[in-house]
Amino acid sequence: MRGMLILVTIIIFFVLLTSCKDNQDQTKTTSKIPTDVVTTTQAVTTTEDTSYESVKYRKVDTLKFYNQINIIGPDPFVTSKDGYYYFTRTLGSRIDLWRSRTLSGIDLGERKTVYIPSPGLKEIWAPELHFIAGKWYLYFTANTGCGDSCRGIYVLENENDNPLEGEWVNKGKINTKYAGLDGTVFEHNGEHYFIYAAYGNWSGAHGSSLSIAKMLNPWTLTGEETILTHPEYSWEKQGMHVNEGAVIIKNQDKVHLVYSASACWVDGYSLGVLTTTNNKDVLVKDNWHKSTEPIFRSSATNGVFGPGHNFFVKTKDGKEDWIIFHGNNYPGQGCGHRPSRLQKVNFDETGNLILGEPLKGELTVPSGDYRIDLIHTIGENISKNPIENTYILNEEASRVIIKDINVPEQGVYSITLTYRNHNSSKLRITVNNSSSINLDLPSSNNEFVSISFNVLLNKGYRNEMIINYLDGITELKSLDIDGEVDFKIEHNQEYIFINPSGGKAVKTSAIGFNIITWDYQDNDLSFRFKFYHLGNNIYRIEHVSTKKALAVIDKNMNTVRFMEYQDLNTQKWELVHLGYGLFKFKNVGTNKVLDISGASIDIGASVHTWDDVLEGTAQIFRIYPVN
Repeated sequence: MRGMLILVTIIIFFVLLTSCKDNQDQTKTTSKIPTDVVTTTQAVTTTEDTSYESVKYRKVDTLKFYNQINIIGPDPFVTSKDGYYYFTRTLGSRIDLWRSRTLSGIDLGERKTVYIPSPGLKEIWAPELHFIAGKWYLYFTANTGCGDSCRGIYVLENENDNPLEGEWVNKGKINTKYAGLDGTVFEHNGEHYFIYAAYGNWSGAHGSSLSIAKMLNPWTLTGEETILTHPEYSWEKQGMHVNEGAVIIKNQDKVHLVYSASACWVDGYSLGVLTTTNNKDVLVKDNWHKSTEPIFRSSATNGVFGPGHNFFVKTKDGKEDWIIFHGNNYPGQGCGHRPSRLQKVNFDETGNLILGEPLKGELTVPSGDYRIDLIHTIGENISKNPIENTYILNEEASRVIIKDINVPEQGVYSITLTYRNHNSSKLRITVNNSSSINLDLPSSNNEFVSISFNVLLNKGYRNEMIINYLDGITELKSLDIDGEVDFKIEHNQEYIFINPSGGKAVKTSAIGFNIITWDYQDNDLSFRFKFYHLGNNIYRIEHVSTKKALAVIDKNMNTVRFMEYQDLNTQKWELVHLGYGLFKFKNVGTNKVLDISGASIDIGASVHTWDDVLEGTAQIFRIYPVN
């Protein structure tokens, strides 16, 4: 009797525990599950379409991109160096860096966690990555558990050329005069300066102003601090009196300090600007002219609300300036998902900044986004032309290795190689250690010319091309990637599912058929799935390793497992395309969607089903074909 009582108690506890879900990053929709949902014991009337070749979901090309660039992206930062863009954003509990050869496709780039704080640091916000005197420095906001009063800016140092590699050394907390957040660094007339949002009662209420100081080194301030601006106007005092998120952009003789005004939880969050000139002392407040109105604000017409906390980046070819910022898709979403967005920056004839309105939808890609200057690749046994920044292949062992070729979807792309030679020459091109082609290059009479060929590339950055010497002498300058490809679900193709919020892939656990998130590993079949089309965007999803079907085994507890396929509605999934390559998996038997428990961004999180949530970041996946 006692054993039975213990067993019943354990069962009740398990039911209560697993039925509770903390979707901390999401907002529930008001829609309810229909009362006539087919139960787990009933079969759907569809039958498998064994004749289908593919189901097309979207077409992409290398000329345009969709703005927003991720599904969640508060406090975005981006910089460029040596042919790569480096991106980061607020995650709260850690710092991740992204690395990509394209700005528009940076969320498809390589991603790596570079910093997990000690238990004493909380609320890791607003990271920024700066390259100073040959080293990388990562600045971020954190507090030690008492909120604003102990919030400050910390800095890490890395000597590696690639900030996703090497060791990050903790240089400690910046010695600011005030508690604060959102630290940034800029160079002016040979000196480095630090600006941050300083807490205080600057305008009749608790809030933040912008304070500036000179830097002795990348982790130490020297001299007096100057308050450059505090909230003065009504558009700076909505929700809270706030000036924060400072960033510098220069044009001609103008120096613009752009900042965010008001609280992030109101739609009135916007950008203001201070302006000075190159010959002025930036530590003197009176040398700056402040705008009396926002220069960038919500646009209900364009569907962007609360735009702010931006940074500026010059395209890797040096031809354009772009702004990256966060902004919501709907009014009243506050300090929630705030996807990152990009758009081109303009200046008038005297160097004044022109931002216009925040844009959403399809835009032209940044200049040079799909061009790779080969000087920013790996050259082995080659000579360099320092004037033209080119590689010269002139012996049998000469080769160029081009890693991280980033494209929006898997497909065949046209590669245009710019070269010059005196006499005809030959090269061998190998892509992803599989297909190879030989190129006969006619003489260019020492003028740069181009030759094009087609290659199959994987979705995202996991692409490598090797250019090998075969004969003659060839000087290589750049390659351009061009193409228009479709994303399709194809019969007998293997796929992986990655949640872009945390960057983790879906897999089976080592024990049993539980479904969890994990860092993707090549050649591990536990990550791989196949789709079997049942018509009307409904699929049986089969796990490649176990040959079992993805199924809801207990709709009351939202439990998902792999099991033998029995033609049940709970084993059938509607593939819902949200646009721009993002999908939800909706179960036919329960009308709930695949979901990562607790909206976790960490490895080992359980995957189950939950009510469909508008913009629920734990429910959105990218689908990658795997060769």
